[in-house]
Amino acid sequence: MASEAVQWGCCINKHGIDIEEKSLKCPTCGKYYHCAYISLKKPPNDINTWKCPSCKSSSSKAYRNDSIPIRNVSTSRGSKRQVAGSPSPPSLPNDINDIHVVIREIIQEEFSGMLVKMNETIISTINQELEPQKKEMQGIRDSISFMNDKFEDIKKEQQSSNKRETSARIKAKEMNYKYVWVRNGKIFVRKSEGAELIQIRNKNSLSKII
Repeated sequence: MASEAVQWGCCINKHGIDIEEKSLKCPTCGKYYHCAYISLKKPPNDINTWKCPSCKSSSSKAYRNDSIPIRNVSTSRGSKRQVAGSPSPPSLPNDINDIHVVIREIIQEEFSGMLVKMNETIISTINQELEPQKKEMQGIRDSISFMNDKFEDIKKEQQSSNKRETSARIKAKEMNYKYVWVRNGKIFVRKSEGAELIQIRNKNSLSKII
């Protein structure tokens, strides 16, 4: 049965709680009571003879049929004492704006957590995908560095060879040597046709030009 406008003996039903499943109607006063409020785990066997705490108190009955003393129950739900060991009833927002605020905060927290996890996943994926390219780039840098070193060595050797050739030509001219030439990077001198071939390997080899 859907929620209906009825008179409550324990509270004002603002949230449309189901009458049949969670409450009992007192046949004496016609008021409804929440089962949790009057500490009933299940409806009594005979609903037609059941009386609410207020009606029992007004009829001056001190004890129930099972000889258990009747508890003095206030008609204000706010002063209800919770049964020991029973779960606390959920607290509901008093206004629709409070519900919106709670939902918005929950969504913001969840969304922030999702963004953090998403960023971590994206960064990890990109690093994994770029790892082979990083290694390849490092190999290229190492190759370029090696080639630069070799170029510098060749450059120095060429400069040294040019100096030796220049020195050999000057010395050969001074000593009247007729032939000076370079073959495959090697410097040779010869004083005349059929004379001994001299290779200028270093600066000391210049002393052979006599």
